[in-house]
Amino acid sequence: MTLGDLRHIRTCVASCAVLATLALSLALAAHLRLLPAREARLLGEQDLRAAEQRLARADAERRDYLARLQRYRELARRHSRGAEGRLEWLAQLRKAAARHHVSSPEAEFAAPERFDPGAPRNPEWRASRMRLRMGLLHEEDLLGLLADLRLRASAYLRLRSCSIERIPAAHAGDATAATLRAECSIDWLSLHEET
Repeated sequence: MTLGDLRHIRTCVASCAVLATLALSLALAAHLRLLPAREARLLGEQDLRAAEQRLARADAERRDYLARLQRYRELARRHSRGAEGRLEWLAQLRKAAARHHVSSPEAEFAAPERFDPGAPRNPEWRASRMRLRMGLLHEEDLLGLLADLRLRASAYLRLRSCSIERIPAAHAGDATAATLRAECSIDWLSLHEET
């Protein structure tokens, strides 16, 4: 290699150095532009996850609302809203007692009260507690009576407690005489809407 060759290569080396510097500058500029784009993509992914969570919550709330609406419509269909129909309830109780061979049902209603004081006021659940005493031939008579009332009553029934005790046989030859005495506490629930 001679001195003339070095002068000739010097131009090529300088051109390579300029091109390498230019390539490094372009690579650095592209990297600096890529950083905000990556941050924007990460923020977009976070926003997308938050939107998906909100959508899932909204869908769960919608399903809950539809279930409550269906239950409300069922109660409205069964006339469980509006003024309490205690006379109607007693008539339904007497009919159910006759169908299930329950003797001498005695019912006492307490004053109606708000079922859930923390719930919204319109519509609101009201509960009328009933104490029911009756004579039974068998335990199944009580179960049949309660199932019949739940099915046919124009209110939603919630059984709070029931007790059954054996009573002494007063009529040894009477197969229709009650052998058991039952006492139950039942909430008759109805919806009330302010208009």
